[in-house]
Amino acid sequence: MSIKQNCKHCLISQNITIGPILGLRPPVPGRVYLEYHFDDYSGWLRRRVEGPLKWERIKFCLSTSTMFAELNQSYHFAQDFFKTYLTPLQSGCCKPPTECGYTFVNPTYWISPISSAANKDCMEWSNEQTQLCYGCDSCKAGLIANLRREWRRADVILLCTLIGLVVVYLMGCCAFRNAKTEELFRSMEPSDGHTLGFRNAKTEELFRSMEPSDGHTLGNFASGFLENVGLIYGLKVHVPVPNL
Repeated sequence: MSIKQNCKHCLISQNITIGPILGLRPPVPGRVYLEYHFDDYSGWLRRRVEGPLKWERIKFCLSTSTMFAELNQSYHFAQDFFKTYLTPLQSGCCKPPTECGYTFVNPTYWISPISSAANKDCMEWSNEQTQLCYGCDSCKAGLIANLRREWRRADVILLCTLIGLVVVYLMGCCAFRNAKTEELFRSMEPSDGHTLGFRNAKTEELFRSMEPSDGHTLGNFASGFLENVGLIYGLKVHVPVPNL
C-alpha cells in the first residue's frame, strides 16, 4: 500500500472513530449544518435527557419556543436553507434527519418519502408544528450539543474571572508590601530632629576631621573627634586637652 493510500486510510479511520467520540460528524454533502446523533455521546450525558418524565418536560419547553417558527420566516427556498448554519437544537429538532430523504417545503414542513425506515427518527417526524421532531433521538442529541456549547462559554467566563481575581490579588499584595516598606523607612528616621541625611553629612565631616594635619596634635585630634561625635547625636561634649 502506498503512502498516499495509507494517509487516506488514516483519515477515514479517524473520521469513523474519533468523530463520534467527540459527538461531531462531518456535514452531509450539500449541507452546511451538522447532523447530531444520540449514540455519539456518553452514557452519562444521555441519561441527563433520557426518561419519559424528563423528556416530556423538555418537549413542552421546545413546543412553546418561537425559535423554530423564525426559520420559516427567514428561509423560503431549499438551497438557502441547506447553505445556512443551524444551531444544534434547530438541526436536531425542527427538521427530519437528512438520511430520511424528506423533500423540503419550508424549514418545518417536509414531504415524506415512500419508504423512511432507514432511521427510527424518520417515523418520529411530524409536520405538526407542536411536534416536529421533538420525539427524535436527533433532537436529544441537539440538546446535549447545545448544553455542551453553553458549558464551554461558561468555562471561558469562569476562567477569565479567575484570572481577574488573581491579578487583583497580586496588585493588592504589591500595594501592601510597598506600604509596609514605606512604614519601615519612616520608623528608621530618628526622633531627635536629625534626619538620616544630616547624620551622613556629619559622619563624612567627622572622617575628614580625622585626617591629621601639620598643626594638630594627638590630643587636639581626640578632642575634635569626640566633639564631632557629640554634634552628630545632639550632645555637647567638651574634652580639655592638656598642654604637653
